[in-house]
Amino acid sequence: ICSASSMVINEDSIDFDFRVESNGNANMLFVDGGNDRVGIGTSSPSAKLELNVPTGDGLLIGSADIATIKMKNVGGSVKNWGFATTNLAASDFGIYQSNSNGGDPITAGSPKIYFNGSGKVGIGATSIDSDSLVHLKSNIPNIFFEDTDDNQDWRLEATSVFKLQDVTRGAEVFRIDSSGNFGIGQTSPYSHASFSSLS
Repeated sequence: ICSASSMVINEDSIDFDFRVESNGNANMLFVDGGNDRVGIGTSSPSAKLELNVPTGDGLLIGSADIATIKMKNVGGSVKNWGFATTNLAASDFGIYQSNSNGGDPITAGSPKIYFNGSGKVGIGATSIDSDSLVHLKSNIPNIFFEDTDDNQDWRLEATSVFKLQDVTRGAEVFRIDSSGNFGIGQTSPYSHASFSSLS
């Protein structure tokens, strides 16, 4: 159906496929009428939109400002996620989460993992320490290590003290407090080096 300003194909919602062929691709654009799917480079799309290219670039998102990809739940009951580049600073890249359920992850969200223009990584941080490759920011910054072969777990944690914990045994291995005191097997080191049994 054609009008002065638009054209509608399959107005009667018939189970009818639509295909556009290019010079080198028989399925440059394919609409699967029965399954309500669109394929680019394929005649059997397995999702609402499937892009299938034999070689070269598959998808290019160009923008004169901020290039984004957003993934939103249509129900609005959960937080949404997105990707953006050159959002907070030139040449940066971030994985963003919306601040509230149903919100926009880029304009009303914050980056959870952030790469600055030099390729340095911030987790919970966007102002990355200039001497560090990875900057972890949290009210209790910590890194958890899970060994699947030996069933042994460890945690590094930095608050007012820096400590290594043997999570499997539920024991603290060492700590450095804010005075610079170092303790092995002690939670209250009283000198620059305090030791006790870890058993």
